[in-house]
Amino acid sequence: MSYLDIPSLTAEAAKEHPGVSSIVTAPLGLHPLLVDVLNDRINHCLSHIAGDAEECSVCVGTNKCKLH
Repeated sequence: MSYLDIPSLTAEAAKEHPGVSSIVTAPLGLHPLLVDVLNDRINHCLSHIAGDAEECSVCVGTNKCKLH
């Protein structure tokens, strides 16, 4: 699968949700700050697992933030 598949995947998903608008943007991999965002999330999750931080806004209440 490549980034070229995303527009067709979006179009397919849109068929199931006709009332929902969507937009396909440039791949996040091209943004220079993406590595910083990923690094921050990983460090926060590791801190949470160690008991030094609360769950992040994505995982709060889901019990998903665990080391497997």
